[in-house]
Amino acid sequence: MTEEAELDYGLVAPLGLPPESKAPDPKTGLSTEEEYDRYFRIVRDDPGLLAWSRTCARIDGEVLEDLERTSLTPEDKVRILQGLLAVYRVTLERWVAAGEAALAGAEGEEAAR
Repeated sequence: MTEEAELDYGLVAPLGLPPESKAPDPKTGLSTEEEYDRYFRIVRDDPGLLAWSRTCARIDGEVLEDLERTSLTPEDKVRILQGLLAVYRVTLERWVAAGEAALAGAEGEEAAR
């Protein structure tokens, strides 16, 4: 087992920054996108709307469960929930756009007959 796999606590875990690490700061540019992605294990890929939605649903449960056990302030919990809502809004907007495109395509095929 690799060291990274041994340290994998799942999605929600304590966050410790080594002293030599930089926190991404968009104003000062102290860290690159590659450093940020590597540290938080972000894979920039478009998984598709259905796979993305399944991931959102899974993460939602994990985050909500974790919020029950955390010592975050109510204000911080609200900020986390606001972040989830922002993700859901974008996801729902994409589903609406996909549905509208599918309906337009079906109507176009119908009209062509």
